[in-house]
Amino acid sequence: MSNSQFLNTASASIAKDTTTYLPVCGSMIARTVQAETERPIRDAGVFSNLFVYLAGNSIDTGNSTINFRINTTNLITVTIAPLATGIFENLSDTGTATNTNYICYQVVTGTGSAGQNIIIKVLGIKFAPTTTTNTVQILAAGGTFNVSEASVTRYLTPVHYLPSAFSTTESGAKYRIREPAPATVTASDFFVYVSANSRTTTTTFRTRKNGNNGAQSVAFPSLESGGLEDTTNTDSLVAGDDFNYSVTTLTGTQALTVHTISCSLISTVDSFVLLKANVAGTGIAFNTTAYAGVAGSLPTFTLSEADTQIYPRFSFTARELGVYVSANGITTNATVVTLRDNGADSTLTVSYAAGETGLKLDSVNTTEITSGIDKIDFKVVTPNTSGNITFTWMGIIGVAIAEPVSASIRRQRILRRGGR
Repeated sequence: MSNSQFLNTASASIAKDTTTYLPVCGSMIARTVQAETERPIRDAGVFSNLFVYLAGNSIDTGNSTINFRINTTNLITVTIAPLATGIFENLSDTGTATNTNYICYQVVTGTGSAGQNIIIKVLGIKFAPTTTTNTVQILAAGGTFNVSEASVTRYLTPVHYLPSAFSTTESGAKYRIREPAPATVTASDFFVYVSANSRTTTTTFRTRKNGNNGAQSVAFPSLESGGLEDTTNTDSLVAGDDFNYSVTTLTGTQALTVHTISCSLISTVDSFVLLKANVAGTGIAFNTTAYAGVAGSLPTFTLSEADTQIYPRFSFTARELGVYVSANGITTNATVVTLRDNGADSTLTVSYAAGETGLKLDSVNTTEITSGIDKIDFKVVTPNTSGNITFTWMGIIGVAIAEPVSASIRRQRILRRGGR
């Protein structure tokens, strides 16, 4: 009952004959240095059910492998034959983490020829913590960004595409907590990884709660780099609280290069967050139907729904659709955001009238996502008028449910037939 889905959806193009690393959540940006993509896992448990979707593969010589990795050990692998695309899963192997480990993906591509690559769109893995009364999620910003402004405070959503700038205003950076009342969710183990730091003054990263400094922070003194973590303090959050991150600089315009900002989010009522975000905003033009995965950074939307979907390997109830729009130049009619369930619209939906911005929530409807059968993603439909609309984040809450025996038998039969 404590399962959660670690999910990363966007796009990573990885050249032939290389070894690179990708985060398990936050941003799908490949790096050649593992430390720049790792996320700390501070709750012991078991990872399983690795899911990969490849939209493209031009590598014609040698297999490619995508490995779920704990510290420096590959534990769960999918193997991709030359030119193969589509869904790849490992439903057999598992990886056990302790509360001192780091996790990421390793991608090793086939030899191929010049110019060949693979294009990864979706990476997902299930996590079941040892403490079965907890449900664990990691909210992470990732990529590469140089902090170089003097004497400012900047803001970002708890999930963020770090090549995009931090925000000068906080309103769009705030993620609205939707934990089932009256339960409390705990944010802990705030972590920041910096690869280089030439600043001559201290730079401080913080959690933020309801527009004020949260309880967690790490500070990088002049020239200090590496990973820093607040393992002492926590933020207690309930439904209606706003949560985000910030960075504060002192004097000087030298650069600090940050790759990861993350924290764990712990629930005791079987709920977990799936959040897709980019505090800089991602726009869609009028008269468009576009799709996005339900978690990870939001650098772009896509016109191909297959590029955004995942089959979770445990059943849960999707609820509390939340969306934040920072700008809306659509001149007439509404823009509609909907959670998709197995290629069809679910009942979870919000609508933005022409020119409307800000936070919209669907706290009424729910939909059940059945293990291994229902694929999920977001759909955005803009009207046939003019202008465009800019999204900062969209997310849902998943609440794990026990799988009925009949559903389990049905799923096993479908999988034996080779279906989904």
